[in-house]
Amino acid sequence: MSLPKRLEVIAKNVLPDVPLTDVGSDHALIPSTLLEEKTIPYAHITDINENPLKRAAKQLKDKGIKEVDFRLGSGLEPVEGTGQAVIAGMGGHTILEILQKDLKKAQRFERMVLQPNDHKSELRRFLCENFKILKDITVYDRGKFYTVLVVEPGKTYYEDELELEYGIKSCVGDEADRLKFLNYERDSLICRTERMKGSDNEKTIKRRREFLRRLNYIKKEIESGRQAYIVCPLVDEGESDLASAENYAAELMLDYFSEYPVGILHGKMKGREKEDVMR
Repeated sequence: MSLPKRLEVIAKNVLPDVPLTDVGSDHALIPSTLLEEKTIPYAHITDINENPLKRAAKQLKDKGIKEVDFRLGSGLEPVEGTGQAVIAGMGGHTILEILQKDLKKAQRFERMVLQPNDHKSELRRFLCENFKILKDITVYDRGKFYTVLVVEPGKTYYEDELELEYGIKSCVGDEADRLKFLNYERDSLICRTERMKGSDNEKTIKRRREFLRRLNYIKKEIESGRQAYIVCPLVDEGESDLASAENYAAELMLDYFSEYPVGILHGKMKGREKEDVMR
């Protein structure tokens, strides 16, 4: 499957032998690939603008693919709501508006695979109320984190509001990209929390409490057996940078992560030393 990683994950979660509606398809890479591989029998390609449909039509015609039609219209308006649907590469608010506008039609699909570019927590909240989230996948592709949500008719239950931000626990997997995302978020939260120390500004104090709450949430992810990493750049630039990183690790050991083993890795360590820390 010669697709970028983000699109490949989406394509792999499409049901086989079920017609596909690709909403806002642009170049039609997903339906084109799945039709070529005979994964799906037919595809409806929709877009709110005519030019993307013309591009998609030319691409599929050049490949000799005929099991497809092209429909001009907004969101789910041009389709019946049968088979399954992909809505990817749009803002979370746009996907939310599409689903809200034609909710009953959306709920008739056997499956939908959604990939919002932003505002994921708001979209997750809506999906939990109206659909069953089967998978909540984090994908790291070309320097960016993406979320892929696989949903079917039903409801989704969650325990903590922060699941809407970091992924519904009952639906996430142990994929390496999710751990990378949590590590990135933790690093960012700790840096911001440190900068707020000592401030007597009421708004800053409130924000710091929220950041600490999020840090505690991510701690629970560690308790489930996962490791986490905090990146301290430039530790190879000099002894002072390395000492600073070592002091930072010692502070974390006494404060945020006093209940957990804390190690430090840097470029001057030998391979065996790194392996010992990672155990």
